[in-house]
Formats: sequence, C-alpha cells, structure tokens
Amino acid sequence: MRELASKLHRGLKHPVSTRVLNSLAFYGVFGALIGFAALGKPGEGILILLAWSVVHFLLSHQRRKDAIFLCSMVVFGTLIEIGYLSAGVLTYASPNPLASWLPPVWMLGIYLLYGMAVDYSLFWLHNRFWLAAIFGCGGGIASYRVGVAVGAAEFLLPGYQSYIVIGAVWALFCPFSCWYSRWMDVRLVRSAES
Repeated sequence: MRELASKLHRGLKHPVSTRVLNSLAFYGVFGALIGFAALGKPGEGILILLAWSVVHFLLSHQRRKDAIFLCSMVVFGTLIEIGYLSAGVLTYASPNPLASWLPPVWMLGIYLLYGMAVDYSLFWLHNRFWLAAIFGCGGGIASYRVGVAVGAAEFLLPGYQSYIVIGAVWALFCPFSCWYSRWMDVRLVRSAES
C-alpha cells in the first residue's frame, strides 16, 4: 500500500494534476452523496466519500493541517445545518436517524468534501475574499438547488427565501473558510518553528 501511495504521490505531485483530480473527485463524490441520499441509501455515498478521503490523505502534502481543517469544516457545517433545520429553511430526504434537529451524516460529508477542495481546487480564492463571497453565494445556492432537484432535500420557505438564506450563509462561509485555511497555515508554521 505504501508503494502504491508513493507512486501516486510522485505522479501527482505537480499542483495542476492534484488540483484537477481534486476538482473531478469533488463533483463525482458530491453527485454520489446527494444521489444516494435521494435514493434513501446515504451509506453508499458515505463509502465513496471515505474512499476518496483515503486517496486525498495519501496524496496530501499537508496531512496534519488537512486533518485539523477538515474536522473544523465538519463542525462548522454541523452548526450551519442545525441553523437551517432549526429555522425551517429545508428538510432532507434521508434525515439523521438519531435526532431530527441534527443534519444527516451524508450532508456533513459534503462539508468534509468542500474542506478537501479549499486548499486544492479552490486555492485561487484564498486571497480574493470578495470573489470567494460571490462564488460561495452562487455555488451554495446551486449546490442546494441540485440537491432539491434530485430529491435529496426540500426547501421549506416560500418563494426564493431559502435561496436568500443559503446564499447569504455561503457568501460568508466560503471567504471565512479561505481565511481560516490561511490562518492555519501561519499557525502551523509558527508552531513548527517553536
């Protein structure tokens, strides 16, 4: 396994190939997560996400940072989704079996997946916070719209109110996640130097 990982890492050490792979994997795994959730089989999408997570960590040049950052993205995502559910913005086709106020695990998987994209395929947003806000707003709305279209979720607010709420949240969350990633880079360098 180490030999395979070493070969993959050498073959994909060029930033462009890693970023292209990350982008392709993002859309493929995103589709699997919402598709299987819509079919009532969210566990299958989670297995695909776990497989991609293993590949991501095998190829990562910053495993420690990725582990901390990805856990943070899942925590932030949990809080955002609890807010959506509590405010009655939307509901999910495959809800969390433990508690209706908690987001489903497959939805938290999307935040994990998003976290994997921040330093790779979305690296170009790191120093462009206004652009990150625009792409966060548009991408957030589009992502949830796709989820609704395939039957993985349902908007509960009348008219375009759900779009407005989701767009506003992601217009803040995307630039925040880019800032947080850069902040972590500085903190980890400082801790390594001391």
